[in-house]
Amino acid sequence: MLEFFYEKQEVLTLKELEKLLPKAKGIVSQSVKDVLQSLVDDSLIDFDKIGSGNFFWALPSGATIKRKQHEDKLRSELESLAQKTEELKKRKIELEADRKPSKEREEKLASLQENRIVIESLNSELEKYRLRGPERVRELGKLVFVILGFK
Repeated sequence: MLEFFYEKQEVLTLKELEKLLPKAKGIVSQSVKDVLQSLVDDSLIDFDKIGSGNFFWALPSGATIKRKQHEDKLRSELESLAQKTEELKKRKIELEADRKPSKEREEKLASLQENRIVIESLNSELEKYRLRGPERVRELGKLVFVILGFK
């Protein structure tokens, strides 16, 4: 439909569009109004109500201008976000430089590492017991009875 507007470069009413679009672009006349409304909502087609008539038009130059404006807006946002990122990186470096390694922090980090090692060894020991635990022995006993044919 947008291509149709670019080719025609005229101001058209809804009735004219419902007549012309099915022939020119194969768009079902019942869906013309919905498609047109979505294009108007996306600002791809311009719309104006004059008196009791609704008029629609779209020019290729208008779409180019809108795309350029959108691109400029996105570029400025990108620049501001890049600037903010740089400021935050500088702030992080400043804060890390101000951080003084304390003996308490070092002790806590060492304690954390020791606790992780203890937990890992306890988990491996638990896994050994799980393989030889009472539930596993019962399962193996049942399996032996099934294999030997006992009930």
